[in-house]
Amino acid sequence: MIKLSTPFRFVAIIIIGLFVSEVIVMGVIGTMDTMPYLRLSIIDATLMILFATPFLYFFSLRPLLKVIAEREAEITQRRQTESQLRIQTKALETAANGVIVTDRDGNILWANRAFANLTGYSIPEVLGKSPKLLNSGVHGPEFYKSLWETILSGNVWHGEVTNRRKDRTLYIDEQTITPVINSDGEIENFIAIQQDITERKRAEAAGREHDRKTKLLTQTIHTMQLDIARDLHDTVGQNISYLRMKLEYMLDKELFTDSEIAQEIKRMSQVANESFDLMRGTLAVLQSDDSSDLSDLFARYVSRIEERSTFKVDFSSRGEPRPLSPKRMRQLFYVYREILNNIEKHARASKVSIEIVWSEDCLALIVFDDGCGFDMINFVQPGGHYGLRFMRERIEMLDGTLAITSAPDSGTNILINLPIGSQ
Repeated sequence: MIKLSTPFRFVAIIIIGLFVSEVIVMGVIGTMDTMPYLRLSIIDATLMILFATPFLYFFSLRPLLKVIAEREAEITQRRQTESQLRIQTKALETAANGVIVTDRDGNILWANRAFANLTGYSIPEVLGKSPKLLNSGVHGPEFYKSLWETILSGNVWHGEVTNRRKDRTLYIDEQTITPVINSDGEIENFIAIQQDITERKRAEAAGREHDRKTKLLTQTIHTMQLDIARDLHDTVGQNISYLRMKLEYMLDKELFTDSEIAQEIKRMSQVANESFDLMRGTLAVLQSDDSSDLSDLFARYVSRIEERSTFKVDFSSRGEPRPLSPKRMRQLFYVYREILNNIEKHARASKVSIEIVWSEDCLALIVFDDGCGFDMINFVQPGGHYGLRFMRERIEMLDGTLAITSAPDSGTNILINLPIGSQ
């Protein structure tokens, strides 16, 4: 059977059309009276054209125009497809990640420049070769067996592979292998995309090693702190306790008749008691294991201050405690202790409010007293370096901020913000 698009049909239609037209024309002429030959020829030609034209158009020219239009559409589609393929190929060739295309057996059919730069092999060197030339020996047979079983089943494989470059150095790549399936449902090719993650893995390993060393150092420091705390308690702590006991005994018995000596003994007893409190606070900090002890530590110290002072303390803590290094806990406690000592000695307060606020990346310590306050412009802190400068230096050393607001007869408000991230 002759197909519509073949030239044979076009020729056949022309011949048949001309034959049919001639028969019709001759029949029409045969009904006419005898006339000159020239006129008959003109009439013959005219009628043939009139009758043949519809045959030629509907059965030959129109199908031919349709075929030409289909061919033009097919050519346009093919050009668009080829253009897209060129764009995609160019994109793959210039991609930052290595890309290879292999046949079903794993032999490399195509590779981009990034793959050549990654492996050290030129593109001609890898074409027709198996990716096994990159085998580092790090992965065992079971690894590659599982990989092939995955992609031969039509699934995408994604994972990390340690490979070997041409110069024998190792590198780690994050690899994705995608099967290319044809219209019959069969695997024809594999496309493998490789991203060099060697530096990232080294950084992760260095980070883990740093964390391990930091944890070990923290444990070592905590062990040393416990040893120091025990030594202080058994030596200096015992001596201070003995002095307190003896001085209080002498004061109770009123062994000194000289009022000046008695007053000096009283001051010595006060200093001994303060030293004992400082020692207990230091021991508490040294024995604290993590930042979750901070609120308890501060609350216990407040309780001891309340026992000997005239003011009452409202203590609270909000938020989830965050990790805080022993060093930062210790420095913050020293500042906290100095704040309460200043209130006890100078503020003449009746009420003190203390609040610890934990946030995701910051610790805030807020202390307010209703005492006499002071003129912040003309104020000179008694006690030298144990005053405001002492606190500011310690907080700045921790990358924190210290804000003090006060006025005569208006109390004092202290706000400390301490970043938790930097340890």
